[in-house]
Parts: sequence; C-alpha cells; structure tokens
Amino acid sequence: MKKVFKYTLIVLLIVALVVAGLIASFIYKQKQQQPQMFAEPVFETERPELAGDFNRPSILVFSKTNGFRHFEAIDAANTWFKRLEDSRGWTVYVTESSAVFNDEQLALFDVVVWNSATGPVLLSAQQAAFERYLEGGGAYLGIHAAGDGSHADWDWYVSKVIRANFTMHSMWPQFQTATVHTEGADHPAMRHLPEYWELEEEWYSFEHSPRLQGATVLATVDEKTYDPNWWPMGEDHPVIWSHTVGDGRVFYLALGHQPQAFEDQRIQLILEQAIIWAGRLENE
Repeated sequence: MKKVFKYTLIVLLIVALVVAGLIASFIYKQKQQQPQMFAEPVFETERPELAGDFNRPSILVFSKTNGFRHFEAIDAANTWFKRLEDSRGWTVYVTESSAVFNDEQLALFDVVVWNSATGPVLLSAQQAAFERYLEGGGAYLGIHAAGDGSHADWDWYVSKVIRANFTMHSMWPQFQTATVHTEGADHPAMRHLPEYWELEEEWYSFEHSPRLQGATVLATVDEKTYDPNWWPMGEDHPVIWSHTVGDGRVFYLALGHQPQAFEDQRIQLILEQAIIWAGRLENE
C-alpha cells in the first residue's frame, strides 16, 4: 500500500512538472508574440501632426494596443479604411497615438473608429476628452476587441459605450461557422443583408445583452449553430448593435478577429454604412 501511494505521488509530481512546463512554454511564446501584453502600458502625450483635408468628411482610425494585438486583422482593417479616401473622398487618418484624444483634434473628425484597440489606451485627460467629444455629438465605431474585457478599468467606456461586459470567446475550436440573424433590417448599415447569413468568426460572449441597457440590437448569432462552450448567452446573443451616448452615436461590431473579415463585402458594407450613419454623413 505504501509503495502504491509512493508511486502515485511520483506520477502526480511528474504530471505537475509537465503541466508547469507547458504553461511556462505558453507564457514564453506569448511574450515573444505579444510583448505589449506583458509590458507597462505606453501612453503618448505629444500631439501628432495631422495631415489631410479636414473640410471633407474625416475619419479617425485608432488601433492602439496595450493588451492583446490582432496584428493581421488590424492591418487588414486599416488598409481597407484607407481605401475609403479614394472610393468615398473622405479623409482617413490612421494612428496609434493616444495623444490625438484632445478636444481640438477630436473636433476635426466626424467619426472615431476603434479598430480592435485593447488595454488601457488613454490617460485620464484623454478619456475625458473622448467623453466630451462623444456626448457632445461625435460618433464612435467599435470593432471586435474594442469591446473585449481589457477595457474594464474605464467604467464610462464599458457601461455607456459598449454597454455589455465581455466574458469570453468561442474556443475548441476558436473559429466556428455560425448563423447570424439580421434583426435591424431597417438600419442603413444592415439593409444589404439577408435575414439569415453564415459567417466564420471568433464569437464573443457577454454577461448580458446590451438590449437590457437600451441598445438597439441589429444582429444576433444563433448558438444552436456553433458551440459557445461554457459562455452561452442563450437566445439573445447580440453581435452588432447601436445606440446613442448623449448627443453622440455609437455602432459596435463584435466581428473582425480574422483579416479575411475585411475582404468580406458584407462586413465592408456594414462598416461603410455604419460610418455614414454614426457620423450623420447621409447627405455627404
């Protein structure tokens, strides 16, 4: 009996060492691939020099990451947004400088896009400037990780802008094809979509539906068509929604983890029309 107990302890010790080794290896790889996640947050304080014609519709695309970085998706999205300069005649300014969040420079932009920005990305004065901008009639378009759990320390942003607390995303497998139900077919950003459509995505789950916080849900994902693992939301699982903050307009799209999302004409039209709606550019 003592020998069995001894051998059991040895086996458990070996298993523990193997698991610890795997965890250490995973963390090491993450540090190599995502160094910003393991470093002190960086905040810019010197205002950038803005280039462009701000007498025409102007879009600020912000993709700073002091948390997980969606490298390929951010690059793909930024590239697509810049194409709007030619196709729409807009000014599109792409930056990762938090210092652009000041009253004077924000006032130049019709819409501020958070392109999977993660982590604590703004200093308190910069946060306050963005709050004044949006509540005073500005516009926000958030993509994917702009609504993840890395923003939890900024209560105004989570409760007033996103209006839903992120819990987890699909795993095992991470990317799954599921059925999306278009609810807001009368919204200009959704009119081109069928009632039901298929999409492969990393599906975000939230503690509650933003519908409960006054948001207008524009699309939901059908959990019966994919495996949400331990983070189901049930029949009401929003992935696209809009609402207002003060006099400002908000549009959030929980999609866009993979770069190919920004090659999908359905997603492109959602984003383009969301900018027009949020920025009140209907007659531009």
